[in-house]
Amino acid sequence: MISRLPSDDDAVRLWVAVETIAGFDSFSELKRSLRELPNLPALAGFGS
Repeated sequence: MISRLPSDDDAVRLWVAVETIAGFDSFSELKRSLRELPNLPALAGFGS
């Protein structure tokens, strides 16, 4: 999950990083605890 929309440049960097790590056959999962509640306009009002 991503908590905030990244800038265009950061979104590209993130995508490249995900593609890179996912390309390793031994890669399974990358996870860390939630740092902040999501602040994504596309989810506004979702679940209410």
